[in-house]
Amino acid sequence: MRHAPGCPADHLLGQAPWTNDDGGARGTDGPYARELWARQRTVSAPTKNNPTAKTPKPGGPPAPMTGAERARAAVAARQRARTPTAARRYAGAVKARFSDWLDRPMTSLHLLLAVFFLLLAYGLLMVLSSSSIKSFKTEGSSFGVFKSQLLFAGLGLVGFYACMRIKLSWLRGVSTTGMIIALGLLVVVLGAPRVNGARSWINVGAFTVQPSEIAKFAMVIWGAHVLAARRSNLGSWRELLIPVLPIALLMGGLIMLEPDMGTTAALMIIVFGLFFFAGASWWLFSILASCGIGALVLYAFTTPYALKRLVSFANPEANAQGSGMQLLQGLYGMADGGLFGVGLGHSSAKWQYLPHAESDFIFAIVGEELGLIGAGLLVALYVTLALVGLRIARRNMDPFVKLVAATSTAWLVGQAAINIFYVIGLLPVTGIPLPMISAGGTSLIVTMAIFGLLANFARREPKAMALLQEKGPGRLSRFFGIGIPGTAIEEAKALAGKAAKQQNREWARTSARKAAQEKKEKKAAARGQVIASTRREQRGDRRPVPPPRSRFGGLDFDQDNRGAPAGGGRGSGIRARSTPIRSTPTRSTPTRTRPATSARSRDESPRNRDGSPRTRGQRQETRRQFRDDQDYR
Repeated sequence: MRHAPGCPADHLLGQAPWTNDDGGARGTDGPYARELWARQRTVSAPTKNNPTAKTPKPGGPPAPMTGAERARAAVAARQRARTPTAARRYAGAVKARFSDWLDRPMTSLHLLLAVFFLLLAYGLLMVLSSSSIKSFKTEGSSFGVFKSQLLFAGLGLVGFYACMRIKLSWLRGVSTTGMIIALGLLVVVLGAPRVNGARSWINVGAFTVQPSEIAKFAMVIWGAHVLAARRSNLGSWRELLIPVLPIALLMGGLIMLEPDMGTTAALMIIVFGLFFFAGASWWLFSILASCGIGALVLYAFTTPYALKRLVSFANPEANAQGSGMQLLQGLYGMADGGLFGVGLGHSSAKWQYLPHAESDFIFAIVGEELGLIGAGLLVALYVTLALVGLRIARRNMDPFVKLVAATSTAWLVGQAAINIFYVIGLLPVTGIPLPMISAGGTSLIVTMAIFGLLANFARREPKAMALLQEKGPGRLSRFFGIGIPGTAIEEAKALAGKAAKQQNREWARTSARKAAQEKKEKKAAARGQVIASTRREQRGDRRPVPPPRSRFGGLDFDQDNRGAPAGGGRGSGIRARSTPIRSTPTRSTPTRTRPATSARSRDESPRNRDGSPRTRGQRQETRRQFRDDQDYR
């Protein structure tokens, strides 16, 4: 017996209708089908009340279900589908805990410090492994390059701590000076001797300094300072591009004269990052990017050494013992590493098969000794750095902090991507170090200083500031002297100082204006002139005011009809004023004077002195003249 095809339960649970009772298609496997087959063995034989009931054939279709049974089966199927398994419950709990941890105020700082120290340890370990053969051959000790790298790491920790405690106001104040010094160093390095075909280093005692790395750091700070100061006018091309773009072009030209194409590419990343995060339009950004890439391609095709690198990139096997040897040896080493690597310190490429194994091509040694897992872990650290840096930039409120954090993150991650890509053969070899991993003192110190700034910015997030001010720094922070970041306190003091200075300047201007006005009034009074009040001029009252009576030196003695002194007050009998209430008539008739009454009685007196009733216009005129007299006083 068949149930009605096309029922709601069939469509809901994926159950196809039965076709026949004789072994045809019997539906699909689903919760509804399983429920029907479970009822197959419980069907009763024909009875008096149900003579048509039949016991189903063995292996035949199940007996039909009532509507209520269908509904209960559907509900049970939904509940079974929704009930999470143990694995799902565990995954949900882990996800909830991870989300809660990400929402904590200090998560950005903790993640950044974890990435920083992991990269530092990873880099020192790989420098020791990759440079041991070269150091033993040149210096007689396998730890020569490692010792110098360890020394630079110590200096970098000092820079990290200093940048973590630095005041943003001071940093912005010295940004212009730092840019001038960086440009001067780029000019000085052009007179240095060539090393590996480039004049990129200045000898300072027993150490060498690479000015281009300092120039990149100065460009980030100075460019962010300029664009943050002009953030309200960045819709204009002039405000956006000048002076950042001309200085960047000058710096790039000096670096290309060394020549150093890799550092120029990193500088392009910094400049494009500044403009992008400052809000440049997409089409303007695309124009700048096209011009920059076009300039690099033109330079590559017009410079012999750059053209040689392009040819070796296109076909490294054509010159396997020359320009293509470095790329091929790096690929061979990574191929030998496989999934788990040959083991730490067991690389064969570092036995002088791979040039610059400790600096430019250290990622090939990572892939050979630690395999795909070790190289993937390093890439994961850089991806985490990208996410944390952009998170810090997004959570801060200061435009300068946002620009520095985002641009620095783009610089470090972009430089790492360029290094990894040319090691694995996706880009031409440019000779750019892998941040925090490659051997190199100036690069390591500058990179650690950038991490210090990011840590400083992470502690200045609004939620982190509130938590630190409420509970104070932790034990480790107190041990290292890292207290509460002074953003709120310092900026409040700075704003208060600026407000006080502005108030003092306004008070000085107001005092000067008042002194000039008083001096002018004294001169005018000496000449017998009267200066109308500001309120009188604003009302548009342009009537000429006659000079005071010269016989009394500007004092008017008005007496009423009874001979009483005019309203001078306190029985003085004299009311001193330099502006008379009314113009003195030219005719010889005596002037009518006002009675010595109060303001209210004069304004509301119903009659004149001759006894005639006063009109409304006369009362309004009296009030206006009284107000003018009070304004002058």
